[in-house]
Amino acid sequence: MLRKPSLETLVLVMGGVEPLFTLPQAYNVWVKHETAGVSLVTWTFFTVAAMIWFIYGFSIKSKPLIVSYALYTILNSFLVVGLLVY
Repeated sequence: MLRKPSLETLVLVMGGVEPLFTLPQAYNVWVKHETAGVSLVTWTFFTVAAMIWFIYGFSIKSKPLIVSYALYTILNSFLVVGLLVY
C-alpha cells in the first residue's frame, strides 16, 4: 500500500500528465482542421466541468485538483475555440 505522501505525489503527477491527452484532439482541430467527430457541446461541457473542479480544488486548497483542472480548463478551452474557428 502506498504511503500518503507517495499517493499525493502520484496524484499530482497524474494531474499534470492526464490533461495532456487532450493534445491529440487539439492537434487534429488546430493543425489538421479536422473537426469531424469532435462535439462542441461535449467539449464545452468538459470545459465548464473543469472550471468548477478547479474552483473547488482552489477552495479546499488541493494542489492535485488545482493543477489538473487548471490544465484541463486551458486545454479544453483551446479545443473549444478551435472548434468555433474551424
